[in-house]
This record gives sequence, structure tokens and C-alpha cells, in this order.
Amino acid sequence: MNSKFFSVIVSCLLLSNFFIELQGKTLQGMGLQELRPYGGGLRSKRSACEPLLDLTLSAVDNTLIVRNTTSSKVLLIDTEQKVVLLLDGNSTSGVVINQETNESTLITDGLWNENEESLTEYLNSIKNNISSLSDQPKGVDFTLPQVPLEVLQVTSLILEDLVVSSVDPKIEQYPEVSLELVLSIALSIEDILEGRVDGLLEQIGNQQIELAVDISGVANILKALEVILNAIQISIRELIKKYDNLDIGPILGARDGLSALSQVLRQLGETDVDLSPLDEILGDPEQLTKLIAKLGGEQSYGITGAFRVAGEIIALANGSTTLDRVITILITVVAQTNLNVNDDLNGILQNSLINLLEILEKNNPQTLEGLVKIVKELLTKEFIVDEVNISDIISIILASAVQPKEELLSVVVNILKSLDPIVEPSESIPALLVVIIVQLDSAAGVRTLVLLGLELDSDCACSLLEISLASAANLTETISIEIYDVCSRLPIISNIIVTLEVIISAENLSLEDLLKASELAKKLIVGVFQLVGDIELAIEQEILEESKELISNCNDLYTLVEIDITVSISVIGN
Repeated sequence: MNSKFFSVIVSCLLLSNFFIELQGKTLQGMGLQELRPYGGGLRSKRSACEPLLDLTLSAVDNTLIVRNTTSSKVLLIDTEQKVVLLLDGNSTSGVVINQETNESTLITDGLWNENEESLTEYLNSIKNNISSLSDQPKGVDFTLPQVPLEVLQVTSLILEDLVVSSVDPKIEQYPEVSLELVLSIALSIEDILEGRVDGLLEQIGNQQIELAVDISGVANILKALEVILNAIQISIRELIKKYDNLDIGPILGARDGLSALSQVLRQLGETDVDLSPLDEILGDPEQLTKLIAKLGGEQSYGITGAFRVAGEIIALANGSTTLDRVITILITVVAQTNLNVNDDLNGILQNSLINLLEILEKNNPQTLEGLVKIVKELLTKEFIVDEVNISDIISIILASAVQPKEELLSVVVNILKSLDPIVEPSESIPALLVVIIVQLDSAAGVRTLVLLGLELDSDCACSLLEISLASAANLTETISIEIYDVCSRLPIISNIIVTLEVIISAENLSLEDLLKASELAKKLIVGVFQLVGDIELAIEQEILEESKELISNCNDLYTLVEIDITVSISVIGN
């Protein structure tokens, strides 16, 4: 077995409030509104058509604008002046960041006031010289990459209403992640707009496009459009020049990646652009499922989330991803779909597939015959890759939206068992246990497990894994026995073992037997125990390094939002 298959363990939560743990001591004395407490602020379940945040996308000249219409938090990316502006229309505060000079300013008040003027009026008044805002009084100047803590507190408060993705609560210790994320998103969008997506801002114009995704989702959708446009070798600007009926709004505002793909193909089908080069992408199962996920902003719930899992499973069959990544994304999507959606997702998927097939047949179906074949297979639930029925897995994930929370871990186990043709349960079930144990080390990971129905203390600010290991007597002496027996004696972990054992016994499997047969899983668990518990357990250095990487990747932001984090920030001040 490849000892690297546990190389990327991440906690990929998608919850409504970005940085909801940034509260308490970090906000004391700031005079800022307190963030919602940990454990609170969970969303009520919505229909699949309802976005999790009330965001709109618009453009003024060379500036891309994402606004939360409920809280009046705004992100502006001036692609010409290379300036990023974060605004809070309630407090009239904001942060101005010059990406070329790195000179930046926190302005505590005096910027846009939603009670005095519309955002459009304000933007028209500053659009020619956004960078001059830093000259205003009541500011705190700083130069990237060093950023005062008070600046990061303001950026986090603004971004919590612009980003759905919830980073691990350790953000309270590392608030620089908030600014690293928004600047990386800005750089990504600016880079994409210099390619074939050029002309997007003019096409958007003063439209108020209602988004189903957050700001990281916008960047991912633009990446997907770039893939499509590169394949057919035409830019948005060229499409606008030749065809006046192009409308980017329905694509950017689509409820999921499959709907977005239908919009793209419908509009391109009304032109004389040769779409046949697209079939190399759309007719390939891995590329198609991953493109659908990207067109949906890489959301980790609903139809987009299900295709995200499908893409990872197909990639596993093709040898281009790892089992741990598949499991991590799978448990996140199942948990978040059940948390966020209360709808017949399979019915919606069926209608979307029928709509897509009608679009393809209205055009020349031979042009994209590979895609036509896959769509028909999805409709008949016969989309099979390497003997794994991907259609069934998608259907099971979507059905989890309306299942009792207590059944969700069984859903995960059933899906892993269905992967038997490419990875046997003797590998996948121990890998699931390793993922669960690692997630006990972070509050965000614990929240995922709670959403899956495990009974854990989600209000504890400490690592539950640390607590479990600290409660163990003579761990250094008992670790030499079977790791299953050790885990069965540890507080917290023992309850998880019991729950998993009950679930997989219904599948005529034994967790004890599977774990005893998996040498790598046993060693990685011991390595994690040594690192988290700060206990010398005589594990070999190679395994210890893999365990260390496994733990650190629990906070991996790239896997969380599928955005390359290209900016590094250091905090100054207390």
C-alpha cells in the first residue's frame, strides 16, 4: 500500500459564518460588534434554490464588486489600479490595500455609509482614485506582509459575511488567514481576467447578479469558464463582439454547477463557435465531474458537492488523488448537505439532467457525443467508472439531505463500501477512522463529526483528541498492544469506535479485524497520538513526518476553498 495515501487530511467545513470563532479576547476593547458565539449561528435548512449568503455581483468600469445586501459588507477588486477595498456600510469602516506597493490603510470610519448614499453613488464618487482613500484621517497605516492585529479583526468581521467557508476556530490564534484568503482570491480573479475571461466586467456592467456562492466560489466559477473558453479558443470579449446575446448573469448566478454548465452550453449553442474541442473535457468522466464542481464554485453541499465527491472518486480510480482526500470531502459534503438543504435533490438533479440533454439535442448532439453519453448514463443511473456506480453514489449523497442526522455516518460507510472495486474496505474503513481521529484535534473537525451524528462536546474550545490522550493512563506502556484495543480504552475515541463498530457490523464487517490488518493506519494513529499528546511512543521518523503533515493539513485552506493561498501575512501587535 502506498504510504502517502493519507498525505492530505483536511477539515473542509462549509458553515454560514466565516471566522465565527474570532471573538472574545481578540475583540475586547475594540468597540466592534461581537461575532456569533461558537456553536451558535447555524443556518436553518433551505431549499436547494436558496443561497446561504445574500450576495450580489456587479461591476463599475474595471472594478468587480461583491456585496452582502443584508449586512452591507462589500469587497471591491479594482483590476486596473490593483487595489482591494473592504467596506462595512454600517460602521463606515474599511481597509484599503494597494497590491502593487503593499501600502495599506485601515480606516475606522468615514467611508461608505449605507444610510446616506447608495453603494453605486459612493463608488461613482471614488472610482477614479480608490487608492486615495488611504489619505483619509482616522486611519492605521501598514505595509504588507506585516499587518496589525486590529486590521485583521476588521477584515475578519467583514469577510464573515462574504465567505461561506468556515476555517478552523484556530483562526482566533491565526487571524492573518482572513487577509491571506481575500488577497489570494483577488490575485486569482485578476489573473483570470487577463486571459480569455477578459471582457467579463464590461459584460456584467451594472447588473446585480444574485450569487449562489461566496467570493471564493466566484473565483472558482471564473476558473471553470477559463477552462471552457481556452478549449474553444475564444474570449468573452470576442464573444460579446460577435454575438450580442451573451449573458453572464445566469451562469454566475446558477444554483449549482450542473445548471451553470447548461447555461454555458445553451448560450454557446446559439453561436457558430465550434464546440467539438470541448468534448475532450466534457466527455471525460473525471474532467466533467470536476468542471461541474468548479462551475458550482466548489460548494461542499448539494448537487455541486455531490459532483465534487464524484470527481474525487473517479480521480482515485485514475490514481490522481488520495483516499484520505476522498474521505474528507465525502464526510464534509454529506454533513453540509444535511445541514444546509431540505429538498428533493434527486428530483432536482433529474430535471437538470433532462434540461441539459434537451439543450444538447437541440444543438448538434454529435458535437459533444461524449457528454451526451454521460448525461444519458446519469439519467438511467448507469454512470459507472471502473465498476463503481457513480450515479448511485451521487444519489445517496443527495438523499442524505433529508435523512436523520444519526444515519449520516452509515451513509459514509455505505459509500466507502461501494468503492470496493477500486479500494477494499480493509483500506477505506481504517482510513475513515484515521480521518475521524485527526478531526478530533480541531473544533471545526469536531463540528463535522457532530453534524454526522457523533455525540461529542462541540462547545469545547480545546482539542478533544488532546483531552482524550491526557485522560489515558500509561499510554506509553499500553501502545504496544493492538491499536484497536488502545483506542477502545481512550475516552471520546472509545465512543466513536463503538459507533463505527455497530455501523460496519451491519455490513458484515469487523472494525477490529480491519484495523488489525492495516499496518499503515495503525502506525499513523500512533504517530498522531505522539504529536498531539506530546508523548514519546517510539514511532519511526518517516511515519512521524507523515503524521505531522496529516495534522497540519487539517487547516489547509486550499483544500477548504480550492483557492491557491499565494499571500503570506504576519501579525504585529497584541
